[in-house]
Amino acid sequence: MVEQAAAEAERTLDGHRIANRYQVEELLGRGGMAIVYRVTDVTTGQQLALKQLRLPEHAEKRAAVAGLFEREYHTLAQLSHPRVIAVHDYGVLLGSGAY
Repeated sequence: MVEQAAAEAERTLDGHRIANRYQVEELLGRGGMAIVYRVTDVTTGQQLALKQLRLPEHAEKRAAVAGLFEREYHTLAQLSHPRVIAVHDYGVLLGSGAY
């Protein structure tokens, strides 16, 4: 279990395309709950940051964390201030290979 988590933590999405829209350029950072990548939106050419959650294995906890992430997106989408990040999109990828 620990070895699997360590291997997942080392895996990055460099070079992958997410949701057929975001080309992953590089890993920017990682924390206990998420990994952040620099991506290019292939529809606009805009450089963005993409936050990918690290979801718990337990299904009940996964749903709770995913729900918190969705609320975070909707809250940020309503804000407009120079010191608050702008959010552009939100989505859920199902399965481990659904980049």
